[in-house]
Amino acid sequence: MSDLIATFDPALAASGTFKVRYLSNGIGTLVVHNDSARTLQLIFPDGNTDVAPAWLSSKFYVTGPGGDVTWKQHSTVNNQAPDLSQVDVVAYRKNEPVPGVYPAALTRQTKSGGGNVSSTSTLTLNNTGKAANTNIIFAEPTGDNSAGGAISADNAGTMTLGDATYGGFLTIQGPGSANIQMIQNLIQMVSATGNPDVTIEPGNTIVNGATSGTATMYEILRGPGLRVVIVLFNNFQNNSGAAQAQALLTSFNGSVLIWASNVPNLQLTLGGVAQTIQILTALAVGGGTITGTTNFKGHSLGEVGPVDTVSYSAGDGSAHTGMLLLIGS
Repeated sequence: MSDLIATFDPALAASGTFKVRYLSNGIGTLVVHNDSARTLQLIFPDGNTDVAPAWLSSKFYVTGPGGDVTWKQHSTVNNQAPDLSQVDVVAYRKNEPVPGVYPAALTRQTKSGGGNVSSTSTLTLNNTGKAANTNIIFAEPTGDNSAGGAISADNAGTMTLGDATYGGFLTIQGPGSANIQMIQNLIQMVSATGNPDVTIEPGNTIVNGATSGTATMYEILRGPGLRVVIVLFNNFQNNSGAAQAQALLTSFNGSVLIWASNVPNLQLTLGGVAQTIQILTALAVGGGTITGTTNFKGHSLGEVGPVDTVSYSAGDGSAHTGMLLLIGS
């Protein structure tokens, strides 16, 4: 027959003792139900030592002699006011069956009412050896009755932000190049093949006007399916005797739509050869009118084939502040 031989609160003292005289010659089994945030070091009458982890029921075989077991506070689990701080020690005599499987987690490590364990911080989150789709993150605001919670993630890579009550929203902060890299990683994540049609990459090139100003080229989207290039002109002027070339970081391999505001006179070249641009000269219900030319000027719309460089024409008599937009593949 088992006996409850000790009950104490390890938060009230750094150490203490309890007797095992209920066991003949100190031989039998002790089950320590450590329902507290303190992990205990146990020193048995024969001098052997062990630990009884916090919030766990543990089984210990004792082989004598009879005497006292000394316990000491070994460590404290980071917690937020646990509901209970109590240790119960139950003794089972030699050859007496001990019901249950040990070690066993105590249900009161969760807050009263069955809520999740409170946690202040953690350096790592590791979940291994569990069945697929095991939930590892779950958060639900007070009063939110949606079944899935406002934030959830499982060990199979599925993460959800928002629910029927609260809309999901992701904010990325930090230096510009870091933001772009993080967005690029997100695009990689949502691509089933790992090779998305669009990639977002940092990088720009700047050309100083031969006369004044700058032309800054941003290639914000680069991929086999879609490329977007924006060139911003700030008081740019090339009134010299030679054209100025600004190579694309990634060439356009297909057709390219061109939209421009106040830009300098320019050409779009491939392998150093100016390509014919179809300039939109009129709009009509039955379709617009186009004219082919190798020279592109400000406030125009057009289309061109594969290109790898923007070439700013020589002898431009005025400065320009505007934008050139190239969209293609």
